[in-house]
Amino acid sequence: QLAHNFYQLHAKGLCYCDISEGNVFFDPKSGDILICDNDNVGIDGQSPINVLGTPRYMAPEIVRGEALPSTHTDLFSLAVLNFYMLMVHHPLEGAREAAIHSFDPPAMKKIYGTDPIFIFDPNNDTNRPVKGCHDNALAYWPIYPKFIRDLFIQSFTEGIKDPQNGRVRESEWRQSLARLRDSV
Repeated sequence: QLAHNFYQLHAKGLCYCDISEGNVFFDPKSGDILICDNDNVGIDGQSPINVLGTPRYMAPEIVRGEALPSTHTDLFSLAVLNFYMLMVHHPLEGAREAAIHSFDPPAMKKIYGTDPIFIFDPNNDTNRPVKGCHDNALAYWPIYPKFIRDLFIQSFTEGIKDPQNGRVRESEWRQSLARLRDSV
């Protein structure tokens, strides 16, 4: 439902600008998803921007100051939220984050903006999860099927390098998450 709700929003030419765990409610009885804090919604590319996003969820190009929130940056934030839900961890927090002694704004800008590296990037192992520090990521990653892991790999490798063409669309998330649910 999360991907479906953002699909409906984006299909109307709107962007959310601040997708994060704090702006989504989940009904544990029905499974329904409710998107809240709707003053973050604007017309994609046209509305004045009131908020850039929530740290750790913002697309790297926003963190670097190269872009404003849009449907393309929403897709990155949606992928981060999906990763958090399934892996109970952030996709960019690995060995490089664990080595930082003071996680101050410059360090955050490097990890999430200027030099983001996916913890399971198949071509770059410099930011792998650290045992004893990132145990959720290490435990959950291997239990998910390849088709889910492939979406995360695309989101946090090609989706970072080429935001306009490399990001996973809501329809892909909907299809794959429905397939995941059906395979349980």
